[in-house]
Amino acid sequence: MSLLPRRVLLVEQVTAFLRGQLRDGRWTGALPGEHALSSQLQVSRSTLRLALATLRREGLIRGAQGQRARATGRRRTERRRPSRLIAVVSSQPLARQSSRAILSLAELRRQFYQAGFELELHVVPQTVRRMGRSRLQALGQRTHAACWVLVSCSSEVQRWFAASALPALVHGSCHAGVDLPAFRIDAAAVARHAFGLLHRQGHRRIGLLLPPSPYAGALEVKAAMQQARDALGPDVGDLLVRDHAGGAEGIRRALATLRAARPPITALIVMMPSDALTAYCQLLEAGCRLPRDISLISIFDDFPLSESAPAVARYTCDPTLLDRKLARAVIRLATSGSQPPSYSLFPRLVAGTTLGPARS
Repeated sequence: MSLLPRRVLLVEQVTAFLRGQLRDGRWTGALPGEHALSSQLQVSRSTLRLALATLRREGLIRGAQGQRARATGRRRTERRRPSRLIAVVSSQPLARQSSRAILSLAELRRQFYQAGFELELHVVPQTVRRMGRSRLQALGQRTHAACWVLVSCSSEVQRWFAASALPALVHGSCHAGVDLPAFRIDAAAVARHAFGLLHRQGHRRIGLLLPPSPYAGALEVKAAMQQARDALGPDVGDLLVRDHAGGAEGIRRALATLRAARPPITALIVMMPSDALTAYCQLLEAGCRLPRDISLISIFDDFPLSESAPAVARYTCDPTLLDRKLARAVIRLATSGSQPPSYSLFPRLVAGTTLGPARS
């Protein structure tokens, strides 16, 4: 491979610089002479003449070679090649995502690659507020993406993309008031089903453990479960909701608060599978017998739960079905601009051994 510099690259750089100067209106009449321009740009006159010849063909300048070039005032209409990039925006870096989320990104990357697209991950924290809008605007301007996929994003991020002209989809639930196509597991329906199931088994003191960040799915679960409780009447019992502070210690403190309630809870619904596994271990460590003392259900599923013994009750589905549905919708939106309808998937219950009737 030759290590010599390619002269054509220098010509392209000089052409792009002069084109930008003309577009910004620096020269409205005659351009500086070739000698002055070549000295200013520190290039040879032959390189400068090749760049000027390109600008003449584009109609941005006029005048024969050897004469002073003059700006025509025209705008060159650049025909940008269609983007082959899909940008994924997530609130969590890859190292902190669950195994299910990592496999989901791998499946999306595979589907996009087969269709001729690349996947690029961008991390925007859940804590972004009003000052973060300039950051989102800069991200949208510098990333020429054919489509955007929002994963576990805050309401501010979802609202910004919904208000922009960028083509975007949500992998998960939308926050209230956000009008974007969403591809999700129907967490609200699962929450209603789990509450009704426990109620039919005699549980009247049910705890709900939610993650600390304000995920749209967590807000859906909380609202749906409260609606299910209210729909059953005033004597249905109590629903105790706790958002843990994160980590094993945060879950331990939230569990201690729920178990210290009087009368004590007889069932616990946990949203995130990693939190459910941590709560499961901590309940066993505290001497609880599941499901005799407390029934435990996880709203979402992940591989560690399926390998636990005894098995934790959970709602599960084909892990790639939703990813394939989303990938086809993203590719269609990126290629044709056709906005797809939202899609919801209801998983099936795996009863496991942590689900049972309330003790008398």
